[in-house]
Amino acid sequence: MLLPMKDNIRLLQWLQPFFAPYRWVLLVVLCLALITTIADLSYPYLSKVFIDHVLIKQKYSLESVISVTLVIVVLSVILQNVNSYIYLYITLNITKKLRMYFFDRLERLPYEFFVRTKIGDLTNRLNSDLNIVHGTLTDGVFQFIMSVFNFLFITAMLVYLNWQLFLVTLIIFPILLWSMFYFRPKLMQKTKEIRILQGDIQSHIIDTFSHIRSIKLLQAEADRTERLGRKINVLNTTSLGYALLESIAAGIPRVATTAATALVLFIGGMKVLNGTLTVGSLLAFTTYLSRFFAPVQTIAGLYIRFQNMFVSLERIIEYLHLPSEDTHFPAYPKKIDETSTFQFINVCKQMGNRKYLFSDVNVTICSGCSYALVGASGIGKSMFVDLLVRLAKPSRGTILFQGTDLENLPIYELRQKVIVIPQEAEMIHDTVKENLLLGFSEEKRKQITENELFHVCRQVGLHDEIQSLPHQYETVIGEKGKLFSGGQKQRLAIARGLLRNPEVLVLDEATSGLDFLAEKEIFTRIDEWRKARPNRTLIVISHRIASLDWLERYLVIEHGKIVETTSYEEMINKIEKAERAGEKGEERSGSIYQPSL
Repeated sequence: MLLPMKDNIRLLQWLQPFFAPYRWVLLVVLCLALITTIADLSYPYLSKVFIDHVLIKQKYSLESVISVTLVIVVLSVILQNVNSYIYLYITLNITKKLRMYFFDRLERLPYEFFVRTKIGDLTNRLNSDLNIVHGTLTDGVFQFIMSVFNFLFITAMLVYLNWQLFLVTLIIFPILLWSMFYFRPKLMQKTKEIRILQGDIQSHIIDTFSHIRSIKLLQAEADRTERLGRKINVLNTTSLGYALLESIAAGIPRVATTAATALVLFIGGMKVLNGTLTVGSLLAFTTYLSRFFAPVQTIAGLYIRFQNMFVSLERIIEYLHLPSEDTHFPAYPKKIDETSTFQFINVCKQMGNRKYLFSDVNVTICSGCSYALVGASGIGKSMFVDLLVRLAKPSRGTILFQGTDLENLPIYELRQKVIVIPQEAEMIHDTVKENLLLGFSEEKRKQITENELFHVCRQVGLHDEIQSLPHQYETVIGEKGKLFSGGQKQRLAIARGLLRNPEVLVLDEATSGLDFLAEKEIFTRIDEWRKARPNRTLIVISHRIASLDWLERYLVIEHGKIVETTSYEEMINKIEKAERAGEKGEERSGSIYQPSL
């Protein structure tokens, strides 16, 4: 859909801060563009001088005209190359800042946004839409400026050479304008449809290869390929419609300009025959005329291109209007509550139109203690963790961290102090070392020694296995860490968390890929880590109840409440009582606990 002019102006205003640092250099670029345009378009007029005043009237010498022409050619080439280089350098820096700004803002959107948004749509906007903006800024704007200068200079020369013939050329302008205003909305609509379809195809491909193991086990390759084929068919049909429409939109002006040129040659030829126009003037006029329609068509084409850019900008800015996780950055409180880490005060959490996961939860997690969080599958354990680190917000109530409302703490500060190791140990396609250092600044990376990396990996029993790899800690572990088993990835994720030396460590089913003995060994080492420094707090979530007997306190989720106990036996009794009462629900069919091996 064609964007209204006021929306285009708004989008240009949004871009203005990116251009502002280069405004004086851009002014120089404009001046050089004007000079090169005049130099480049002086050749037809010099041809008139050559014919009328050198060959026929012999007013000027051949050598002087040729010398002037050569000087102008060399000057034009040098200035144009210098100007293009300067402009390209500026626009590359602008689009780099734009891409980094968009990427950074996307990263800082709330976690819930990524839950409901297709990754393919995000990557399409980050790649395709930003590439269109990049291409338009790097050569489209410069091309537009040069075309406007060309149009104005050629118009002035045509009027100067013969204004009557110039008026003849204007008869095609209504056709050009009609073609532009009739076809541009249709082309814009097709462009938008193509972008949406491309994003859908990209999402399909990403989804397929992200879940390739399940697809192979379910023998769903043929189905996924067939679905992709149907999506491509729709895209191809739409693309063919766009190509046909674009060819018609470009063909009509081309026919009109050819007809106008033929008419000018006919009338101009008659003027030469009756002596009212010189041969040199007609040659110069027709040469300028052949160039006159080019900038008109270029500007018309660029108008469509700019509209495409505005559509891409609109798609980009659409996400930038969403609130980020941190809307303000208050100073971190100097006075903190040393006795408590987290405190839930009448906290409720509702999931859509479903019943409350939590209802009026009041619980305090004390500093320096170790906790187990247990409950049936789907009862809200992971949501409880998300609330701790503001991946989710309570529907009602207040959560305090060290005595301060969680909503008033900067995300950066909170997530430095509280590290969550999830069940799905996510790895990037890079080396073991880079996965361990993920999230650290360059300055901090320089401070971390190899011995520190070795130490945390020894704590989780992974160091010897890494040393056996072809390149040890510099070994690339593949997409999503496919070189490692599930248990190895979980241990690497725990090592990554320990390396950050957090005040609160949360293990959310982070050892589910390990056997019972390996899990007990890691728990022993993590408990030693916790006790090595006062006020370190540990929260462990696990369905394997038998491995949680070493913890100091137990938080049992039931009936939307959290009940605290200090006895492992009491926690077991609560679980058995709940199961005997039949409180399993639709989300808890069957026993989900593993009291033994």
